[in-house]
Amino acid sequence: MIDKQEWKQRLHFRNDGAGHLSFGQRVAATTSYLREMASRHKREPSVLQFVRESIAVLDGGAESTTLDPDIIMNEARNIDFGLQLLRASQEGNARDVAKLREWKAPVNFRDPRTGATPLHYVAAYRARAAFRALTKGADCDFLIRDKKGRLAWELAVNADDAALARLLIYKTRKQAEAAGVPFPPRRPPAEIPAPR
Repeated sequence: MIDKQEWKQRLHFRNDGAGHLSFGQRVAATTSYLREMASRHKREPSVLQFVRESIAVLDGGAESTTLDPDIIMNEARNIDFGLQLLRASQEGNARDVAKLREWKAPVNFRDPRTGATPLHYVAAYRARAAFRALTKGADCDFLIRDKKGRLAWELAVNADDAALARLLIYKTRKQAEAAGVPFPPRRPPAEIPAPR
């Protein structure tokens, strides 16, 4: 995991208090960050595609509605932090989950391969400390399903963690009632697997 000072240097396009960097310097900094990001997440095809497309836009080889390196940097940051949050959640690393939350990592970021969120991973791996760190605040969505149509509480039930499953069911029910959705939220008919 990258330390906070390094992130501050990468995310703020300011030079020694003399004002903003020029457009060319911002493009160069964003391109450099994208290349580093590609090397960190080289096994993730969607990240590599995003990096290729963004670099093509920055280099002027592709058309885009916006050529703003700040927008591209923010999108890259969300993807990078989101993937790091998924990894920390899979490992049950509460310290890294808390740090990434503090740095405004997207808490409902979905794994490009499985559609799972960090909440799905902490439920599946019975990571209670990481769950507490992840759910601090009101922005965690308990109603998101993975690509197989499962909610996080269903994974906690499958992992035989009754206490975490009860807590997730309670929070999911509360969020469903606030959203006006019946509980348990039903899978849409297209997502119900056909019997074999």
